[in-house]
Amino acid sequence: MKPYLKCKYAEYREISPKAAVVKCYDGSEDILPLSQIRFAALEDAILVPCWLAEKKDLQFAQKKIWLEG
Repeated sequence: MKPYLKCKYAEYREISPKAAVVKCYDGSEDILPLSQIRFAALEDAILVPCWLAEKKDLQFAQKKIWLEG
């Protein structure tokens, strides 16, 4: 199991077959690889691995979510 952090986004846009731009409600924005993004069911949110979240300038929830794979 791997830890993820949730990021609620104001805007999500795929810019290539391998990357997406995510913009948060606080105005922060960054590019993420599609291979690392998991979508949170029934929410305008994505889950990003903790190791990647530490390197990105986005607004994340503090609570870790553990997922398989």
